[in-house]
Amino acid sequence: MPAELLDDGFGALARDSAHVDEVQHRLQASLAGLMHHPDEGLRNAAFECADEALRRALQSMDFAPDRARLRAFCVRTAAPARHPDLSARRLAPK
Repeated sequence: MPAELLDDGFGALARDSAHVDEVQHRLQASLAGLMHHPDEGLRNAAFECADEALRRALQSMDFAPDRARLRAFCVRTAAPARHPDLSARRLAPK
C-alpha cells in the first residue's frame, strides 16, 4: 500500500521531469525525509521510489555535472548504508 501511495504522489513527477535537475533534487529531498518516517513500510517504499527515480534521472540527464550533483546529493541524504542501490560505488560516474 505505501508503494502505491508514493507512486500516485511522485510517479508522474519522477517520470516526466527525470531530465530536470532542480526537480529531481526536490523529489529526492522529499523522499529522503520519508525515509525517516516511523512506519517501516513507508520508509522502505520511499527508498525504492527514490532509487527508481534516481536511476531514471541519471539515464535522462544529458549534462554530466548535473548527474554528478544529483548523485552526490543522494549519497549525502538517502542513508546509503541502508540501501545498497544508493551506495557511492553504484553511483560512481560512468
